[in-house]
Amino acid sequence: MGNRKDLYKDIIIKPLSAFSEETEEKKEAECRGIEFVGKRNIADYRYIIGVDLASKKTGMCLFELETRKPVYHTPLIVKDKHKLPSGELEELIDEFFNYIEKKFGASKDKVCLIKEAMPLQAQGASTIKTFIALARSHAVLDNYCYVNGIDVYSWTGVYPVSCRAYYKKILQVDKTSKEDIAKYLKEKYHLYEDWTLDETDALSLIDILVNQKYNKELKQKVAELKLHCSQLEKSAARNKARAQYIQMQRW
Repeated sequence: MGNRKDLYKDIIIKPLSAFSEETEEKKEAECRGIEFVGKRNIADYRYIIGVDLASKKTGMCLFELETRKPVYHTPLIVKDKHKLPSGELEELIDEFFNYIEKKFGASKDKVCLIKEAMPLQAQGASTIKTFIALARSHAVLDNYCYVNGIDVYSWTGVYPVSCRAYYKKILQVDKTSKEDIAKYLKEKYHLYEDWTLDETDALSLIDILVNQKYNKELKQKVAELKLHCSQLEKSAARNKARAQYIQMQRW
């Protein structure tokens, strides 16, 4: 499929002001940067796909930019006793893309994918085995997107700390949970059907992307159009003045 380049650099949505103390998270944020940096407009796509990767249960969400609404969501569940879990995950990802193309016309050239970042190390109750399984899941998704020519907003992805910081600011609370974010998204997008936390996590990545980048692009476009109109007005004024000057010369 040719040499696929990362469309965007590493991203993080956590403003440094969100940190009240000098913590390791703050140092980590300073190292990675604090906003989306991209070469291509989100408006170039028709859909955005959010992916909350996991070793066993991956949350998927398809979001339509025109309507600003999620139109499809599903978990990709890998069987516990599968001989090659990463192989089954690739099959499930392929089935997902085939379905959304058939159902919504979301072909691979019309979508942009955003995913949660791979943790830098095993944390909390995670074991090394689970950590390695998650790394394999990320490799499967990255390879599938690369081979099939699917644009990925960032190969690194969005770190959980970035998501939490963003919604802490939105919800104006000191601490956020997956449940808090899910409740907010369900109210915002009027989600009446059942959504798993994995699926709302996938939607949260899209929600951040749309509000942090897409809205800025729209404002920039409006500003460009306003400037263009003002230039037209000035040009017309200049032409009118020149016409008057020529007319006076003829007198």
